[in-house]
Amino acid sequence: MEHISTWGKNVISRFTFDNFLGLKGNSAPLQAARLLAEGNDTDDLCPLVIVSPLGMGKTHLLCAIANLVVKMQPNAKYVITDGERFSYNLKQSCQKGLLDEYRKYLCSSDYFLFDTLDFIAGKSPVEQELLRLIDTFTARSIRCVFTLYTPPSKAENLNPRLKEWLESGQIVTIDENTLSDVNDRKKSIRFIAEKHQIQLADEELEIIADAGVFSFRLLEGILVWIQAYRKLECATVPIEEMIRKCSSYPLS
Repeated sequence: MEHISTWGKNVISRFTFDNFLGLKGNSAPLQAARLLAEGNDTDDLCPLVIVSPLGMGKTHLLCAIANLVVKMQPNAKYVITDGERFSYNLKQSCQKGLLDEYRKYLCSSDYFLFDTLDFIAGKSPVEQELLRLIDTFTARSIRCVFTLYTPPSKAENLNPRLKEWLESGQIVTIDENTLSDVNDRKKSIRFIAEKHQIQLADEELEIIADAGVFSFRLLEGILVWIQAYRKLECATVPIEEMIRKCSSYPLS
């Protein structure tokens, strides 16, 4: 069956459980995500809520679920989206008189995967529409996974009924101290560098690892910047300057 995504297959396919970097201290979120994706009897995991600060692997796990669904359940179908895209598509559907079609599109799946739910907090029309969809998801036993920066109970401006429903499921947290150990950061840097085919000297690896960057996304951003500058600049740009430049930009 067709799998529905607003992100594109290439974006999703590169994120798997096997290459998830945050293995240390994260057995609970990994196990819960795997069980759900494998199609086991997981009523107690629905909804599954994955919580962590920005850049720690929430989106990676969400995409890993989609990948494993494809592998383990060829006849299953997933919808994967995020707060910003969901809000935009909802608005467009309303303006074009296609809201019913959009609802059918979202409810045609076996899995509904929603990244950065925080984005819609306080946007009452969007929250109300999601609650309407959730009633259908529940009636049809559609497995739902949401990611948040904070636990639902602490999410500012989030609809109380939405909070209550999220808290009725399984909440798992990705450890924000996953990269607190310098050796773990080195392993992650090597993995990311290999993925992007970036050659790093041992000295460069040490500088990046010692910079105290605790976000997978920021580490990847630093390495991508290094790669880009090497291609564009005639002179060698110091690694410390790359770290400073990348760290000055927001991750979201």
